[in-house]
Amino acid sequence: MSSSENTPKKEAYVPPTAETKNSTTNTTTETTNTAPAARPAREPSPVGKPELRFMCGACGTNRVYKITASWRCEVCGHRILLKPRTKRPTQWQAV
Repeated sequence: MSSSENTPKKEAYVPPTAETKNSTTNTTTETTNTAPAARPAREPSPVGKPELRFMCGACGTNRVYKITASWRCEVCGHRILLKPRTKRPTQWQAV
């Protein structure tokens, strides 16, 4: 006798449904969707080229520049553009 004749066959995978049947107790239970509340969706990022926000060093105007744009202030023509500071809190450790 071969060993493959004595081994039980595996059951095929059945995806779970809203109503499941317990094979050992022959009872039917309904499952409810108890997922946590979904987080609000983020704004989709633009698919095009990324944009960077800069401030002119001479006149102080804030503009959004694309990477391919010329690096010059659109108002006064000044070539020094500054990135604005972040408002993220930082914690310094005393030594």
